[in-house]
Amino acid sequence: MRRKAENSVSKNKILLEAFKLFASKPFEKVTFADLEKATGLSRGAILYHIQTKENLFEMVLENLIFKRSTIVSNDNIVGLWNHIEEFIQERIKEQEDFFSSAITNVNKAFFNIECSAFSCNDKMADFAASWVEKELASWTKLLNDAIAAKEIKSDIDIVTYAHIFMNIFMGASYIGVGLPNGYDIENMRKQYRHIYNQIKI
Repeated sequence: MRRKAENSVSKNKILLEAFKLFASKPFEKVTFADLEKATGLSRGAILYHIQTKENLFEMVLENLIFKRSTIVSNDNIVGLWNHIEEFIQERIKEQEDFFSSAITNVNKAFFNIECSAFSCNDKMADFAASWVEKELASWTKLLNDAIAAKEIKSDIDIVTYAHIFMNIFMGASYIGVGLPNGYDIENMRKQYRHIYNQIKI
C-alpha cells in the first residue's frame, strides 16, 4: 500500500513538472534531463511511469488539459447559478494552486501546451472536438434542468445559450493569455451574471 502511494506521488509530481516544462517550451525541446532536474527523480523512475515522452505528453493532455471543464457538473448542486458559482470557486482555487507551483499565468500555460499539441499530436483535433461536444452537452443539461425547475425562462434557445455560457470561459481564458496573472475571474463572474439575469425568472 505504501509503495502504491509513493508511486502515485511520483507520477503526480512527474505530471506537474512536465506540465510546467511543456508550458515553457515546445514539446521537442523538453528533454529527459529537464524532467530529471525538475522532478529530482532518476531517468529509470521517470520511464517506469511514462515509458516515452510522447506518452507523458498525452498524459498531461488527458489529465491536466482535457479534464478541465467550462462548468461544474455535480448532481449534489441545485440550480444553474449555483453550478456557475461553484465553477468560479474552482477556477479561483486552480489559479491559486498553480501560482503556488510557480505558474503565474495558468491561461498562458494551457495555451502553450495546446498549441504545441496541435502541431505535434495527431490525436489533438479529436481530443478537442470530443471535449467541446462534452462541454456543450453539460451546459445543455444544466439549462434544461433549470427550465424544469422554473429557474429560467422556457422559451430560450438552449443551444445558443449553451454556446454563450461556454464561450464566456473560453474567451476569458484566451484574453488571459496576454495578461500578467491570467484571466480576470471576477470579470468572468460578472459576464455569467449578466447572461443569467437575461434568462432567469
